[in-house]
Amino acid sequence: MEPQPSDVLVNPDFSEWVRAEAEKIDLPSEVPLVEELSSIMEIMMVENDWIGVSSNNIYWERTPHPLRVIRVPIISPNKEYCKTLVNPHIISSSPTFHWASEECGSVGSSSLSRIFPCFLTKRHRTLIIEAYVLEDYLLGLKKPRQLKIENPLCAVIAQHEIDHLNGTVISDIGVYVALRTNSEQFVDKEVASLVTSYFNQKDMDMITVGKNGAKVYPSEYLCLDYHEFCAIHGAPPDPAHHDTPFHFIFPYNQEIGDAITEKVGYELPVHTTREPEIENLTMF
Repeated sequence: MEPQPSDVLVNPDFSEWVRAEAEKIDLPSEVPLVEELSSIMEIMMVENDWIGVSSNNIYWERTPHPLRVIRVPIISPNKEYCKTLVNPHIISSSPTFHWASEECGSVGSSSLSRIFPCFLTKRHRTLIIEAYVLEDYLLGLKKPRQLKIENPLCAVIAQHEIDHLNGTVISDIGVYVALRTNSEQFVDKEVASLVTSYFNQKDMDMITVGKNGAKVYPSEYLCLDYHEFCAIHGAPPDPAHHDTPFHFIFPYNQEIGDAITEKVGYELPVHTTREPEIENLTMF
């Protein structure tokens, strides 16, 4: 099986944990357990510089399955505004969308050390979530609350973490655009920014995504092989994948083409979706 950037990271046991559907929890009878999980979430967020986290991201042996618990910011995308939500579910969402650029600690390539793919995802701009708020519960507010999340970035984070509770990761629903490492060593921010801007200026329904990534791309795009892709990100090709038949698709306009030509060192041909030989390429 070919390694792909959208593989779930880490060992097989944890991969199954990430993909599991989280179980609802009876908060009144399990407050100490949820407090313990919330404390671990806070620590993990600090250690990994995460802005949100779900139980599916934290593999432990206290329960046989992940629990329906997330920790996310509510009013501003900052850690001090985070709350621990128990049994959260979205009861209402805005009819308007935007493209968000997302990464995930559970998505990457085991063959490339801690490299995180970046995906564009289509997200609702605002949400109303119903959930127990652990911090409020401990103060005596024992009923679920309805939380209106109006900050678009907070809404993206909440949708990302609730997706996790359902066993869904961003590579299932997003369009691949770039790579990042913890040190940002392999990031080409210019190309990623140009691609993100491209999508934000287009019709939000122009791309169809599903379990295997993007299936429909813009009418013109560039097709990069593995070595060209590494050149864009300043990453040395992995010798183990020297002959890997990866193909990475980037939407084309003049700015994106010029930026990629500069990185690769030569001009790439522009493809169109009308060319049948392109239809079977792997698209991220």
